[in-house]
Amino acid sequence: AIAEVKETVFIAFALVLLVMLLFLRNLYSTIIPMLAVPVSLVGVFAMLSVLGYSVNLLTLLALVLAVGVVVDDAIVVLENIYRHIEDGMEPFDAAIRGMKEITAAVIAITITLIVVFVPIAFQSSATGVLFREFAFATAGAVAISGTGRGSASSNDGVSVETSSTVAAGGSGTLTITGQGSEAGVS
Repeated sequence: AIAEVKETVFIAFALVLLVMLLFLRNLYSTIIPMLAVPVSLVGVFAMLSVLGYSVNLLTLLALVLAVGVVVDDAIVVLENIYRHIEDGMEPFDAAIRGMKEITAAVIAITITLIVVFVPIAFQSSATGVLFREFAFATAGAVAISGTGRGSASSNDGVSVETSSTVAAGGSGTLTITGQGSEAGVS
């Protein structure tokens, strides 16, 4: 059964990659959000080890769910920036404006997803105990994806680097570098 779940994780990863490629129509833009998946999965394994939980069928099922869930923040940010670029803004200005518009929504998405899964871990019933590791694994993957760092660059020399710490009060930074200039937004 565990071998099938491992296979399902890879199938889910491939399907998420395919759907994103279909909608974003750009391989490089697809790769950026997909980097959140392995970072979150490795982070979840580290978190499970620290908490003393084992990797079992339920934690692996949580990772299957997490593959689709963890890319949502990156997609929301990327789509908002691309919307401004398609409206004629320069990538540099589009990234600044897009991040200013979407930061609160990304924080809200991350916190909401964590709040959905964490209560399962604190149920005292047999079902709660059974799904405790599932809840922590899923919430951990979402928390790691929402509190991570990301960077991207475009063909015209504009580089975007983001860093957010949602769990520590929702602060974040955005650094954009383009053709000899640099700007920062906090």
